[in-house]
Amino acid sequence: MTQETWTAVDRYIDETMVRPDKVHMVRRGGFADAELYFNGKTLALFRRDQNIYAKIDIPGSVEHLVDELRDEYRRPLPAADLLSANVFDAMMPDVKDVKDLGTGFIRGIECDHIAFRTDEVDWQLWIARGDRPYPVRLIVTSKTIAGSPQYQIDVMNFKTGDQATTADFHFVPPPNAKLVQPSELKSFDELPDFYKPQGASK
Repeated sequence: MTQETWTAVDRYIDETMVRPDKVHMVRRGGFADAELYFNGKTLALFRRDQNIYAKIDIPGSVEHLVDELRDEYRRPLPAADLLSANVFDAMMPDVKDVKDLGTGFIRGIECDHIAFRTDEVDWQLWIARGDRPYPVRLIVTSKTIAGSPQYQIDVMNFKTGDQATTADFHFVPPPNAKLVQPSELKSFDELPDFYKPQGASK
């Protein structure tokens, strides 16, 4: 098993993952105050600001969870591609153009800066240089939503192996929390629910 933990700003995401089948995600600010727990058998989604939660049986790996959330429930996991066991295979199939923009510094960390274009989104990735490369910043620009909104993820505290903190992957509902259907949990992904891709049905 490999355990990874990192804190990203979007406005705030803290994710801990133990391969092959455990994830705990906390999200604060922006459009959601939410948590996600996955223990390889059950997914729990919790809106702390509303004290409501949903539980779904999804046995399998982290990669299977990502696919189910995206395809079946339309609830993409934040920065899901960066959590893939093979990031290259997850992010590159639709890429039409790649540009090496050289190096730059983010919070004092020297990074390789690379830009990618696809039909639906453009994205930029900053990767820390040295013997321990890791993603430092990801910016995604949508080309199918009016106004071309962006979201940015900054990885603030990337740890792996024994450095990673231990997380609880089993959700225990707080007192008086209400169990609801997954469709009742709104604004759980990067954009609020009222944003629609151009041409999408209402």
